[in-house]
Amino acid sequence: MSVVRVKNLRDVAFVDSFDGTTYSVNPAGSTIIPIEAAKLWFGNWDLVDKPSRALRERSEELRRLQVRYGCSDDPERWEATKPLVQVCDVDEDTCFVTVIDDPAGTAISEAEVTVDEHEDMLSMIRQQAKDLDRLKKDYQKQIRTEQPDSDADEDKPEPVASKRARRQ
Repeated sequence: MSVVRVKNLRDVAFVDSFDGTTYSVNPAGSTIIPIEAAKLWFGNWDLVDKPSRALRERSEELRRLQVRYGCSDDPERWEATKPLVQVCDVDEDTCFVTVIDDPAGTAISEAEVTVDEHEDMLSMIRQQAKDLDRLKKDYQKQIRTEQPDSDADEDKPEPVASKRARRQ
């Protein structure tokens, strides 16, 4: 996917530029834009904070957006002027939770797999596990039948004399 549909939820037009092209989204209107533009204007929704590794990627992305829109030192102004948009794929089947929508990245995303699809996958995995076990047993049986009987004696260790027997 290289483009997304952006719907403006504010009562003023949203206008911005990307890669030499100016895009305008009228109030309650929508337009298709490059996905890179959406991530630039509304925050890269793929970024997450990783406190265990001291990475604050999503928090830094929010800070970048506040600076971009001139609200880095005024939280009240940020709330009043930040872009309010809905970013979805072109068919509007999947919507993305932008950094502006969810600064902490704690929103629960939609399930991409239905319960029936999940059950189908589980039954397929169980069947594959049974098939794998059967193949392992067949392989082990084949290996046992292919080993000649004369080799069985070669694997047996020869008796070693004790220290007392060697001294005599």
